[in-house]
Amino acid sequence: MLTQARNATRRYAVRALRCIAAAALTASGCANPAPAADRGTPGVLPPHPVMRTLGPSPGGGDAPFAPLAAAGDLSYGGGAVLPNVRIVPVFWTGNVNATIQSEIHCFYSAAVSGSYMDWLSEYDTPTQHIGRGSVAGDVTITPSHTGKTLSDGDIQDELAAQIDGGALPAPTASTLYMMYFPPGISISSLGGSCVAFCAYHSDFSHNGHAIRYGVMPDLGSGGCTLGCGGGSQLQNTTMASSHEMIEAVTDPDPFSGWVGPLSEIGDVCNMQTATLPGTSYAVQKQWSNSRGICFSPSTGPTSTEPPVIAE
Repeated sequence: MLTQARNATRRYAVRALRCIAAAALTASGCANPAPAADRGTPGVLPPHPVMRTLGPSPGGGDAPFAPLAAAGDLSYGGGAVLPNVRIVPVFWTGNVNATIQSEIHCFYSAAVSGSYMDWLSEYDTPTQHIGRGSVAGDVTITPSHTGKTLSDGDIQDELAAQIDGGALPAPTASTLYMMYFPPGISISSLGGSCVAFCAYHSDFSHNGHAIRYGVMPDLGSGGCTLGCGGGSQLQNTTMASSHEMIEAVTDPDPFSGWVGPLSEIGDVCNMQTATLPGTSYAVQKQWSNSRGICFSPSTGPTSTEPPVIAE
């Protein structure tokens, strides 16, 4: 879970964002740059905060973890990973920020089909190999939950109803529904969006299927502008999205996959910004057991495994 705090101590440089121009992504409609006003400012970003991780405790309920004072290796708990993640971008009404709606598919298409995913093979299990993924079509839902404050239970109920009604594709063992919310919607669970967290991922069971999902509040309004990154809304959103996506790949059913003394793979490296290879999208570094550092590849593909752009 990507968390929020307000004490600034670090600076991370990322380049201005643009949509991918690579020929391999043209077929996915990802060759058009974002509007200039939404790309963010090149150079050094404002300080990122020291992070304190808050989230569901392994024993159940909501409890704070210790401050992220030092890193620690992840260990495998015997559960599932997502071998070839299938991202389904979901917009909670058509009022989600227009730049996020236009850019997020391009971001995921690049993130799941290159070196940012390839290195995760170090977290293979005895029976599961983590490889590249795919991106399904974006879906804008008309939710039955119309309140301005939503609980995690409300979100689960809505996901189940939208799947049952055919608005969302049926889940597979690799499906990850990444849900984006408009301004004015707050999530009350886990201490509150823009108060205790910037984003999170979780799971629940429905009709015999595991439903894995990420919750991405609007990071351009309210308290989310203060502690959820120092860049543009798009930069902060893609960074938070990468945090939750990689955590969901390595620990889709929280605390049963790859976890460590400081929680999941992204929590150890909270807010350590990098750039997605071959693009200018902001991503977060993730903990690498084999390297003993927070890591993000700096160059293009590191595998001969063919990319999967879309379904």
